Amino acid sequence: MQYILKTAPFYGYDFLVTEDVLIPRPETEELVACAEAFLNKNPLPAVLDVCTGSGIIAIALKKAFPNIAMTAADISGPALAIAKKNALLLNADVRFVETDLLEAFKQHGEHFDMILANPPYISEAEKETMSDYVLKNEPALALFAENDGFAIYERFVADLKFVLNPSFWVGVEIGYTQGEKVKQLFQKSYPHSAVVIHKDINSKDRYVTCSNILI
Repeated sequence: MQYILKTAPFYGYDFLVTEDVLIPRPETEELVACAEAFLNKNPLPAVLDVCTGSGIIAIALKKAFPNIAMTAADISGPALAIAKKNALLLNADVRFVETDLLEAFKQHGEHFDMILANPPYISEAEKETMSDYVLKNEPALALFAENDGFAIYERFVADLKFVLNPSFWVGVEIGYTQGEKVKQLFQKSYPHSAVVIHKDINSKDRYVTCSNILI
């Protein structure tokens, strides 16, 4: 229905959506709310949203915190075109970068205080359990990842050290069976940081945060 209407609600705003981007999920709002709660207590100036898609996370946070420097990145040019339109429609000053995960920021030596990501995390084996509508209409590039859905997390966590400032907060959405393994990835790279698995409104593991900032 959202693709027909070309609009979908998220975090109190209506976003333009096409078949170049995923339909926003309510569960993702909980990751934004977690980041917002953290920023209310710990103002962090430089924020990055990776795998931004239609720009929902970056734009929602920029609307809540107009003074942060918000950057949003995606490997998909068509997805970024939609995200840019959403930022314009919602009057959100967001910088957009076309890049494969963190590559462009590594190359240019950019650093961030907060990084969020809702990456592809569905394994190819799960295709047979998914609805035909999702498989036919939503972009596979934004849905599926190799290595049982963990390939993007592994690259992302490995490269964080190149782009994080000394004090940081990272939050990633996950599949409900992936919490412990993603938590272990963060703990291995950041053994002195607090790594937490958070549940969604359905009491399923839904996102993981990693931070060395004490609230």
